[in-house]
Amino acid sequence: MTYGAAISFLEQIGTSYEGFMNAMVVLMESPAIIISLILLKVMDQKQSDSVAYSSKNIAFSSPATAWIDKDVLKEALFGKSILLLLGALIIGLVAGESALPAVQPLFMDMYNSVLILFLLSMGLTAGERLPEVRKHGIQLFLFGILMPIVGGTIGVLVAGMIGLSLGGMTLMGVLAGSASYIAAPAALRTSVPEANPSVYLGLALGITFPFNLIIGIPLYYQLAQWFILL
Repeated sequence: MTYGAAISFLEQIGTSYEGFMNAMVVLMESPAIIISLILLKVMDQKQSDSVAYSSKNIAFSSPATAWIDKDVLKEALFGKSILLLLGALIIGLVAGESALPAVQPLFMDMYNSVLILFLLSMGLTAGERLPEVRKHGIQLFLFGILMPIVGGTIGVLVAGMIGLSLGGMTLMGVLAGSASYIAAPAALRTSVPEANPSVYLGLALGITFPFNLIIGIPLYYQLAQWFILL
């Protein structure tokens, strides 16, 4: 939904972007989940007293698939949200532009209205979980703000280096600086049942999400403009 808000932002200021950026929303979801699970396993190995060799050897001597439960890997690749996005891409590829009149009334004309309802729902969810986030102090709050800036900046720089347009650079920054609210939490619930959902959902929805909507999107756009001027 952060990406959808960024699309609306670019349309309002009359900035075009590459059409294939919509596919990047899908393509960047599963790898991010898999990498996060690998990082979790690396951290677990570092903290284990039974490990007799260095963490560097751990990271390269054990296959990543051995660290991830098959059910978790299946969720990361074929979860409901991922499958829906991939299915939509395939349907769009097969049907082509001729199918636009059939889907436009629901998916295009009503998009802004549905977006408003979704944002209201996310606001209620985030508000319920914010007290849990506050218990962990200022460090968690700063993480929820600084990491989007770091990720978004890297996304803009990489997009500029591969020759994307101003709009494409902005969207890549938005994707790199955003948090997952559906697919990643589902994978976490499966792989890390002891994790507190109030923390990771409260952080994503209560801090990172509104930060990106209010500050992040225009910030990534400004960074993209600066990169073009270099």
